[in-house]
Amino acid sequence: MALRPLAHGKALAARIAAGERVGLLVVALHDWEAGRWFDGRPEVARVVLPADLPVEAASWACCLALDCVVCGSADDATFYAACAAIADHGAASVWGEFSDGFRRLDRAGRCWYADEGPLPANKLGAALRDYRTAATMTGQGFYRSRIFDGIRDAMRRELSEALAE
Repeated sequence: MALRPLAHGKALAARIAAGERVGLLVVALHDWEAGRWFDGRPEVARVVLPADLPVEAASWACCLALDCVVCGSADDATFYAACAAIADHGAASVWGEFSDGFRRLDRAGRCWYADEGPLPANKLGAALRDYRTAATMTGQGFYRSRIFDGIRDAMRRELSEALAE
C-alpha cells in the first residue's frame, strides 16, 4: 500500500530542500484550523492529517528529526496512534495539546505519559528550547545522536568553565 503524504507535507519538503531550517512541526489531526498559534513564525511548519486519511495510511516521514506538536479534533485513539507514528518515524520529541495546555509526551511500551506541562501556548517555545538544551546535554532520545556530540562537548566545556570561575 502506498502511503499518502500529510496535507502541506509537500510544502514542508520544499522548504527543507531549499535549505530552510524547520525545527518545530505542528501536526493537526482532523482539523484544518487547529495549530495555527505559530503561523508565520520562522522554523515552524504545519501539516494536517485529514479526517479521510487513516493514521496507518499516512506518510509520517516528514516528522524525522523534528520536535512535533500534535493537536486537533481527532478522538483519543487517533491522537495516540498519530503520536506513535510520529515517534516511530524519528521525531525529536512529541508534544500534545490538551484542554489544560501543552504537554511533552513520552512512551513506555504502548502507554503514553506526560513529562512536562501543562504549558500555555506562549510558554511552549521556551519549554522546547529548555528541553532541547537539557536533552542535548544529557544525551536523551534523539538528542543522544552523534550529530550532537560537538554541541554536547561545547556545552559541557562552557559549564565546566563557568563552574571554575
